[in-house]
Amino acid sequence: MIETLFDNGHPPAVALFFGEEDYLVESTARELFERIAAEDTTGMNADILDGDSTTIDAVVSMARAYPMMAEHRVVWVRRFDSMTLRKDRKGRDPLSAFLSDPPSHSTLIITGSFESAHGIGAAMKRNASAAQKKIAGMRFPLGALLQHAVWMEFPQYRDNQIGPWLTKYCKQFGSSITDEAIELLKVRIGPSLRELALEVDKIRTYLPDGSPITEQAVRDVVGSERSSTIFDLQKALAKRNITEAQRVVHAMLSTTRQEMLIINGLSRFFVSCFMLVDLRGNTDPATVAQRVGVPQFALNDYMDAVQAYGPNGLERAIVALTEADSKLKSTGSDGLTIIQSMIASLAVPAR
Repeated sequence: MIETLFDNGHPPAVALFFGEEDYLVESTARELFERIAAEDTTGMNADILDGDSTTIDAVVSMARAYPMMAEHRVVWVRRFDSMTLRKDRKGRDPLSAFLSDPPSHSTLIITGSFESAHGIGAAMKRNASAAQKKIAGMRFPLGALLQHAVWMEFPQYRDNQIGPWLTKYCKQFGSSITDEAIELLKVRIGPSLRELALEVDKIRTYLPDGSPITEQAVRDVVGSERSSTIFDLQKALAKRNITEAQRVVHAMLSTTRQEMLIINGLSRFFVSCFMLVDLRGNTDPATVAQRVGVPQFALNDYMDAVQAYGPNGLERAIVALTEADSKLKSTGSDGLTIIQSMIASLAVPAR
């Protein structure tokens, strides 16, 4: 999608992304930001700012600064619509001056909701001339941004657009998703692309690489209740909350046999926690999550478990999971009893 923004390989001077579908706004902006930042080996020419905590003077100054030991600089301002902007008595302001003459050595990325501009993309397709007049009449700074920046609007997806989007989203990870799984996700999660992407990421975590996402996989991970999934079980165990952990286990096993999902999921969880023991001093969550191979959105649960169990407790948890796995495969004992007994030993490990 961002390829259309480049002119003969050169990124735009100013790019504006807005709309109701905030997930697409953010993901498209991040894709452009990372594409430009990847050309900078120093890491000194890529900055992300928040409109709530910065000024337009600081933004303009940073965007005008020449890149250090690189050809291009990129500055991304998130929630730009929350920034306070004013013109002086003569109608002058830093943003307008920047937009009228942006430097060629930098890209300023702007994201926000900008509710007054919702629908302008569709209006441009219907009648470009009328839409341009509407843009010219918009209040500052939105009208100026739409007139000078390369922009994209992301309206909320309709129901019939969600399935193709999920299919495309899974395909980028080398996976696929069935129509039945799509419909179940839509019912359980709703139309939010952000929430749908989050759930797909969770499901992928517990499937072998390249495995299709099926209706059963959605039922196993998302659960029949949002509070009765393998992730809820991890959260409870990370805090050594045996009562909540046993409740989740009972709910998970009350309708379908998910013993091996629980064993495999918790085994990966505690092994990853054990790997985190030596990384606790690293302050960059993205780096830590990547090195251990866990989703960044769930990293806090992993760190809670490291703190609660300690190295010895984590090791004992892995042993308990191995023993439960062996019992499930070699004995005729009731699966719920085996899992509940295992949970009890996981929740109160010796340090």
